[in-house]
Amino acid sequence: MVFAGKANGSPATFLVNSGATQCFVDSAYAQAHGLVQSLAHSQVHLANDLTQTASMKTTVHLEIQGHKISITCYVLDMQEIEVVPGDNWLRQTAAVMDYGNVSRHSGEKRA
Repeated sequence: MVFAGKANGSPATFLVNSGATQCFVDSAYAQAHGLVQSLAHSQVHLANDLTQTASMKTTVHLEIQGHKISITCYVLDMQEIEVVPGDNWLRQTAAVMDYGNVSRHSGEKRA
C-alpha cells in the first residue's frame, strides 16, 4: 500500500510492505535530505530473488496520516519509493491497514 507522508519533515512516498522484515529508505532521498547514516552490514533478500548488501542505516522520523514514529531504516537504492516501512514497523505500531479506504489505523499494542 502506497502512502504520502513525511520523513524527517520532508514529503516522501511510502510503500508499506508486510513482506519486508526491516524498514528501508532510498539512498538518494537520504542524501538529499541530510539523513545521518552509520555503518551497517546486512544482507537484504529482494522480491526479485536477488540479494543486496545494505552497508548503511539511519534513523528516520516518519509521519503517516498524522501518526509519528522514529524507525531505523537500512539505506538502499530504491528510486521511486522513498521509504519502505516493513513488518517490524507494522508490529511496533500495531498498525491495521484499511485497503478499502487506503488508510492506516493504530491498533492497541498488547503486552
